[in-house]
Amino acid sequence: MMVCRRMALFILLLFFWNCNQNPKTKSDMTTQKPVKGIMLDQAGNPVEDAIVMFTEGSGSSPDIAGSSNEKGEFYLDNLKLPGTYAIQINRNGTLITKTINLSESDTVFTVRL
Repeated sequence: MMVCRRMALFILLLFFWNCNQNPKTKSDMTTQKPVKGIMLDQAGNPVEDAIVMFTEGSGSSPDIAGSSNEKGEFYLDNLKLPGTYAIQINRNGTLITKTINLSESDTVFTVRL
C-alpha cells in the first residue's frame, strides 16, 4: 500500500513539475500572419492611394506601412495577432489617426474614414 502512495505522489510531482517547465507568456500567445485591410470613406466607397502607417502596436516592430489600391485594399505581412494598433492614414495630405483591435482570427479588417 505504501508503494502505491509513493508512486501516486511521484506521478503528481512529475505532473506539476512538467506544467511549470514551459509557462506560456503573453508573447508566446501571439501569432504573426498576413492581413488585409480595406479602407472605405464615410459613404462606403473604397479609398484609393492612401498610405497606412502602423505607428504603435503589439510586437517589437510596429512600424509597418501599406498603400491602398483601387479597391481600398492594403496588405500587411507578419502582423502580430491578437493586438491593438494605432494607425495613421495619409489621404491627399490629410492625416487621420485610428485605433484598431484585431483578434487572432482576423485576416481582414475594415477602416472607415
